Parts: sequence; structure tokens; C-alpha cells
Amino acid sequence: MLLLHINEKDKIVALNVLKEELNDLDLINSNQETDILVGNLKTGCRYIEDAIEKAIYFAKYRKDLRQQRQQLLIGQAKQLNVIKEQYEAKLIELGFERNEIEETNFEAAFDFELLPKRDLRLLPNSIEIENNIRKAIDEFIPKKEGAQVKDKSWFKIGVLLATGDLMVLYEKKNRNATQTTLELVDRIGIKETDRPYISDSIYNAGKSKNIYKRLDWMQAIVNHCKTENITITLDFMDKYKATLDKEN
Repeated sequence: MLLLHINEKDKIVALNVLKEELNDLDLINSNQETDILVGNLKTGCRYIEDAIEKAIYFAKYRKDLRQQRQQLLIGQAKQLNVIKEQYEAKLIELGFERNEIEETNFEAAFDFELLPKRDLRLLPNSIEIENNIRKAIDEFIPKKEGAQVKDKSWFKIGVLLATGDLMVLYEKKNRNATQTTLELVDRIGIKETDRPYISDSIYNAGKSKNIYKRLDWMQAIVNHCKTENITITLDFMDKYKATLDKEN
């Protein structure tokens, strides 16, 4: 069972420590038995997500966090996201995927906290800080020159989510996010490794690839649907309005 001990008070340092520990473990090239490796890969993903969330929260209340340090946070988080992408791709290769029940069990078993237990005074511009950091972290995949929003996987999947077609396909595939992704690879031109955009949004888990947690993505999707006269489900619009209200 994968057990790491990342206790640094400086959450930016913690990101680097976690990255080094995971690199030393080299799970991608591990000879562990499949069931052990799968468990460790899933837990590794949770460690990464938890560490990034804590680092972002750290940035939201530290007045002395200079721009240089914020860029260091972003850089470390980008590198950890690459590792998480590799872990999720390895899980798909092994025929497994993360699911909502296991995510809940992981939180209980390892006492993951997305927020610290003590209430800290956030900076007045904390929401802006968080949005800027998340946007920068999410751009860890190099962009093609002149790439359009409509070419992005999150956009293609998001439109299907907004119209309700994604949930119809998900149910048709026996609520299996991996099979749903595979169906969409040829249909809309996404990659197998784009599965987290589907699973995180359906389970409303995580933030970096959960469409419902990204106001800029939802705005782009809603604007596109309105321009093209595409009907949006009430559920998607309710979630969009809730996210909009929260950000404002």
C-alpha cells in the first residue's frame, strides 16, 4: 500500500517533496502485482490532487507569497499533473479506472483534506489568485499555435455534457467512464487519456478536469450552445449559474 508522509508546512516545498518521492517509486515501470500497482496508482493520483489543493489554499492566505514563489507553485503542480496523467493512462492500459466510491474510501482511509481544519483569513483577492493558478496549472500541455477552443477535449466533452448526450452514452455503457471515453475517441476526436474530463465531471470530483468547477470552460460551452441554437439541459444550466454565483 502506497504510504507517503508529506508534512511540510510550506505547501510549495511539499509539492516538490511529493514529486521526488513519486519519481523514486517509478510506478509506471514497476513490477508490482497488478492489484497492488492499481491501488498505488489510484492512491498516487489522490496524493497529487490533495497536495495541489493544499498548495492553492496556501497561496490564498499567504500575504508574503511573492510572484516568483507563486510561479514555483505552478511549476511544481504542472509537473505533478504530468505524473497524474501518466498514472491515469497506466490505469487505462491495465483495464482499470478511478471511481466515485473508491475516491470516498480513499479520503476516509488516508484522511485527505481538501481544506485545512483551522479557519484561516483569506486574502481579499483569494478567488482571483486561485483562478489564475488553476488556469496556469491546467495549461501544462503545450498549446499548438493558433489552436481553437473548439479543438480542446474539455470543450468537445463539455458540449455533450451540456446537451445531456454524455450522460445518455454513459448510461448506455453501463456507467463505465472508460468505455464511454473509448466510444468518443473516434466520434469526436478525443484521446483515451481524456477520460478524467468525463469521470471527474460526472462524479463532480477534483477540480483541474472537472468541467463544473471551471467557470471559463462553462462560459465557453454555454456561449457556443447559444450561438449554435443547441439546447442545454436544465441541470447543466443550474450548475453553471451556481458556479457563476460562487465566483461572483
